[in-house]
Amino acid sequence: MFAILSDAIDSVADLWKAPKEGKVIGTSTAGSSKAIMLGGLAAGKDHFHPNIVFGSNARVALEKFARYWDVDVRLVPVNA
Repeated sequence: MFAILSDAIDSVADLWKAPKEGKVIGTSTAGSSKAIMLGGLAAGKDHFHPNIVFGSNARVALEKFARYWDVDVRLVPVNA
């Protein structure tokens, strides 16, 4: 199981052009809400006033992430 997870993490690292000389760390989740939370945390909060931009049609987990970790939401209206 760990070999499959390691291969998946390496594949995503290659897609995102991670440096070959660095160590890539990753995880798996059982659902997209947890993945959004972990992805947001992995992006870091090193800035004075972090924000996240997403469409009004995006998953509610993005709003939850912003609320839980005090990140400003920049909501883009989306029409049908």
